[in-house]
Amino acid sequence: MKKLIYLLTLICFSYTQSSYSQQINIPADIKRLLEKFQSENKKSGMKRYCLQIYTGNDRDKAKKIKYSFMKEYPEVEHVITKRISPNWKVRAGQFETKLEALHLKNSINQQKFPGSFIIEIKILNNID
Repeated sequence: MKKLIYLLTLICFSYTQSSYSQQINIPADIKRLLEKFQSENKKSGMKRYCLQIYTGNDRDKAKKIKYSFMKEYPEVEHVITKRISPNWKVRAGQFETKLEALHLKNSINQQKFPGSFIIEIKILNNID
Protein backbone atom coordinates (compact mmCIF):
# COMPACT_ATOMS: atom_id res chain seq x y z
CA MET A 1 0.00 0.00 0.00
CA LYS A 2 2.86 2.35 0.84
CA LYS A 3 4.39 1.69 -2.56
CA LEU A 4 1.12 2.54 -4.30
CA ILE A 5 0.78 5.84 -2.43
CA TYR A 6 4.40 6.66 -3.15
CA LEU A 7 3.92 5.89 -6.83
CA LEU A 8 0.77 8.04 -7.09
CA THR A 9 2.50 10.92 -5.32
CA LEU A 10 5.45 10.66 -7.67
CA ILE A 11 3.20 10.63 -10.76
CA CYS A 12 1.20 13.65 -9.54
CA PHE A 13 4.37 15.56 -8.70
CA SER A 14 5.99 14.87 -12.08
CA TYR A 15 2.78 15.88 -13.88
CA THR A 16 2.60 19.22 -12.08
CA GLN A 17 6.25 19.95 -12.90
CA SER A 18 5.89 19.16 -16.59
CA SER A 19 2.73 21.27 -17.02
CA TYR A 20 4.18 24.32 -15.25
CA SER A 21 5.21 27.22 -17.48
CA GLN A 22 6.30 30.73 -16.73
CA GLN A 23 5.74 33.92 -18.70
CA ILE A 24 8.55 36.49 -18.72
CA ASN A 25 7.56 40.07 -19.40
CA ILE A 26 10.34 42.10 -20.98
CA PRO A 27 9.96 45.89 -20.96
CA ALA A 28 9.59 47.57 -24.34
CA ASP A 29 12.85 49.54 -23.90
CA ILE A 30 14.82 46.34 -23.35
CA LYS A 31 13.20 44.70 -26.39
CA ARG A 32 14.14 47.72 -28.51
CA LEU A 33 17.76 47.60 -27.31
CA LEU A 34 17.96 43.86 -27.97
CA GLU A 35 16.60 44.28 -31.50
CA LYS A 36 19.08 47.11 -32.16
CA PHE A 37 21.96 44.98 -30.87
CA GLN A 38 20.94 42.04 -33.09
CA SER A 39 20.55 44.24 -36.20
CA GLU A 40 23.98 45.84 -35.64
CA ASN A 41 25.60 42.43 -35.24
CA LYS A 42 23.96 41.26 -38.47
CA LYS A 43 25.45 44.22 -40.33
CA SER A 44 28.96 44.38 -38.96
CA GLY A 45 29.52 40.94 -37.45
CA MET A 46 31.12 39.94 -34.19
CA LYS A 47 34.75 40.63 -33.40
CA ARG A 48 36.81 37.51 -32.70
CA TYR A 49 40.50 36.68 -32.47
CA CYS A 50 42.38 33.79 -34.01
CA LEU A 51 45.94 32.62 -34.40
CA GLN A 52 47.38 32.70 -37.91
CA ILE A 53 49.95 29.95 -38.04
CA TYR A 54 50.90 30.03 -41.73
CA THR A 55 50.96 32.52 -44.59
CA GLY A 56 52.43 31.58 -47.94
CA ASN A 57 51.73 30.72 -51.55
CA ASP A 58 52.20 26.94 -51.22
CA ARG A 59 48.84 25.17 -50.90
CA ASP A 60 50.32 21.77 -50.05
CA LYS A 61 52.45 23.24 -47.28
CA ALA A 62 49.37 25.02 -45.88
CA LYS A 63 47.45 21.74 -45.79
CA LYS A 64 50.36 19.92 -44.12
CA ILE A 65 50.65 22.61 -41.45
CA LYS A 66 46.88 22.56 -40.88
CA TYR A 67 46.76 18.78 -40.38
CA SER A 68 49.90 18.81 -38.26
CA PHE A 69 48.37 21.48 -36.01
CA MET A 70 45.06 19.61 -35.78
CA LYS A 71 46.89 16.42 -34.82
CA GLU A 72 49.04 18.10 -32.17
CA TYR A 73 46.26 20.30 -30.72
CA PRO A 74 42.93 18.44 -31.12
CA GLU A 75 41.26 20.61 -28.47
CA VAL A 76 41.50 23.71 -30.71
CA GLU A 77 38.41 24.09 -32.86
CA HIS A 78 38.01 26.05 -36.09
CA VAL A 79 41.29 25.32 -37.83
CA ILE A 80 40.82 26.51 -41.39
CA THR A 81 42.81 26.95 -44.57
CA LYS A 82 41.83 30.08 -46.44
CA ARG A 83 42.87 31.43 -49.81
CA ILE A 84 43.35 35.19 -49.84
CA SER A 85 44.97 35.80 -53.18
CA PRO A 86 47.85 35.27 -53.74
CA ASN A 87 48.49 33.59 -50.37
CA TRP A 88 47.20 30.63 -48.38
CA LYS A 89 46.52 31.22 -44.71
CA VAL A 90 46.02 28.71 -41.90
CA ARG A 91 44.06 30.06 -38.94
CA ALA A 92 43.24 28.40 -35.64
CA GLY A 93 40.55 29.21 -33.09
CA GLN A 94 37.80 31.78 -32.73
CA PHE A 95 38.28 33.47 -29.39
CA GLU A 96 36.17 36.20 -27.82
CA THR A 97 39.16 37.88 -26.18
CA LYS A 98 42.68 38.55 -27.30
CA LEU A 99 43.91 37.06 -24.03
CA GLU A 100 42.50 33.63 -24.97
CA ALA A 101 44.27 33.80 -28.33
CA LEU A 102 47.48 34.86 -26.62
CA HIS A 103 47.21 31.85 -24.31
CA LEU A 104 47.05 29.55 -27.36
CA LYS A 105 49.97 31.36 -29.00
CA ASN A 106 52.11 30.90 -25.89
CA SER A 107 51.19 27.22 -25.55
CA ILE A 108 52.00 26.07 -29.11
CA ASN A 109 55.35 24.73 -30.25
CA GLN A 110 57.18 27.72 -31.75
CA GLN A 111 59.66 25.40 -33.47
CA LYS A 112 56.91 23.72 -35.51
CA PHE A 113 54.80 26.85 -36.09
CA PRO A 114 57.22 29.80 -36.26
CA GLY A 115 55.95 33.27 -36.99
CA SER A 116 52.41 32.66 -35.75
CA PHE A 117 50.54 35.78 -34.72
CA ILE A 118 47.12 36.91 -33.49
CA ILE A 119 44.67 38.56 -35.86
CA GLU A 120 41.23 40.07 -35.45
CA ILE A 121 38.43 38.68 -37.62
CA LYS A 122 34.76 39.51 -38.11
CA ILE A 123 32.15 36.77 -38.03
CA LEU A 124 28.83 37.58 -39.66
CA ASN A 125 25.71 36.38 -37.90
CA ASN A 126 22.83 34.79 -39.76
CA ILE A 127 20.26 35.20 -36.98
CA ASP A 128 16.72 35.25 -38.29
